[in-house]
Amino acid sequence: MFCGKCGSKVSDDAKYCSSCGEKIKINVEKEKIKDVTKKPKPDKSNIVKASNEAQHKSGEEKQYKGLEGWLILLGLNLVVGFVANVYYFFEIFFILDIYKNYPILLIFDFVSTLSIALFGAYILYLYFKKNRRFKKYCIIYFSFALFLNVVSLILISDYINELDDYFSAVFKSFLGLLIWGLYLVKSKRVKQTFVE
Repeated sequence: MFCGKCGSKVSDDAKYCSSCGEKIKINVEKEKIKDVTKKPKPDKSNIVKASNEAQHKSGEEKQYKGLEGWLILLGLNLVVGFVANVYYFFEIFFILDIYKNYPILLIFDFVSTLSIALFGAYILYLYFKKNRRFKKYCIIYFSFALFLNVVSLILISDYINELDDYFSAVFKSFLGLLIWGLYLVKSKRVKQTFVE
């Protein structure tokens, strides 16, 4: 049986509603019909609670949206990497005499620096447009950089004995992929910023 005023459930032998204090009118036929057809009124406190949760979530989304926080460091990393790759690409033309005995290295360095520079430009475009594809392509970009450094290490190991700089480049690429890859996958800011 339910209270006619507030809709709270009351026991069959109750004379007053325990929630609102309304006197319970006993009409056996009406109560049977009410039990079957009448649903209790929704608790208004749940509506207020849901509204507060929605407002909190909306405020949280605004808090984590935009190119701020760690995303600024990622953006700086991408800009510096792009500038460095463009520099390395043009540097090849000034040190061609070093490559005269290593034509495969020349071709590899030329193609790899050009491709990583172009890929970096595309990543920066996605970054500043806040494009939803940024996350996926940025992880691919860091993976591609690691791959190119590993191949470079393998190719150069046939010609040079001191490989410290190449091992360092591989390690830095791996570290960049690990740190920024995890950040891109786990970050609330990334999920809420790159949505366009």
